[in-house]
Amino acid sequence: MIELVLESQGNILGIKVRKSLSGRDYADVLVPHLDWIVREHGRARLLFSMEGDVQGLEPESPWQPEQFGLKHKDQIEKMAVAGESPWAEWCLRIGEVLSESRVNAFAPGKWEQAWDWIIL
Repeated sequence: MIELVLESQGNILGIKVRKSLSGRDYADVLVPHLDWIVREHGRARLLFSMEGDVQGLEPESPWQPEQFGLKHKDQIEKMAVAGESPWAEWCLRIGEVLSESRVNAFAPGKWEQAWDWIIL
């Protein structure tokens, strides 16, 4: 389940992940918000909080790095993850596909530092 951060504004979208990243979260929550940001601002800045008990991804999930990166490579200006090691690796793998984007990973508990980086 994903929850949009209230401080999100303009082209910045903060997302807190609880338990899992489902295909429904992707289609019903992320994509409509991302599409709106792209229409209004050109490119988006995404920040994910992936702390605690967030589960892994299913093999055909739209959240898989290659699928996600290819689908959104022209839409994302910056992307960051604050969270556990597997999710930092997920972010960096997406960054390999998002060659025109800046990507960064932050340790668990570094949400504020990640937020500062994403807005600058």
